[in-house]
Amino acid sequence: MLRQARRRYLVIDHTKLDKINFYRIGGFDLINGLVIDRLEDPDWRRFFREKGISVVEAEERRGAGAP
Repeated sequence: MLRQARRRYLVIDHTKLDKINFYRIGGFDLINGLVIDRLEDPDWRRFFREKGISVVEAEERRGAGAP
């Protein structure tokens, strides 16, 4: 399914980047974009830029409708 999609995004919070897990769905070569709460590490930012992966940092907003 991932290989057939035109655009593939990984949506995670920043704590997941440096974790080692027992499972793997695929490598970063399978995604076009990353949606993350914040990306503070310059090494990760450089890695995604060099791979051509767009990064969207999703800011938490408080206000109307927010708990």
